[in-house]
Amino acid sequence: MPNDFAYTDRDLDISAKTLWGECRGEPLLGQQAVAWVIRNRAAWLPSAWWGDTPASVCLKSWQFSCWNRNSPEFAAMQALDVAVIGGLREIARAVFAGETPDPTGGATMYQRVGTGALWSKGLPIAKLIGHHEFYVLGPHGE
Repeated sequence: MPNDFAYTDRDLDISAKTLWGECRGEPLLGQQAVAWVIRNRAAWLPSAWWGDTPASVCLKSWQFSCWNRNSPEFAAMQALDVAVIGGLREIARAVFAGETPDPTGGATMYQRVGTGALWSKGLPIAKLIGHHEFYVLGPHGE
């Protein structure tokens, strides 16, 4: 699988923390799916609305709830060390390196099953993986 997606060690660290905060209880496929959402957002063209690197995508305000300062995961994430996130870092690396196929079909959005967020009303679910619904759409619903 060809890969021209660029990423850094910082991207891997931030993405691994995001996976911990968002989907640490999910099976491997669910964790890979969330990593693919990060990658798909960073690669989204023609707009870099979400950010153009995995770290900027993860840290974009109000996009991944674990990074919201009022999230119960936020403080705990700050204290994570490599021993805890090493496996999640490897999941992100394999996705970003193009070694893991995209199980989401190009999803850029997801939510926990039953959340019913306003942005998802009337939209078709592209994939249901673990406890998450995945959607394929642009940053402004297009």
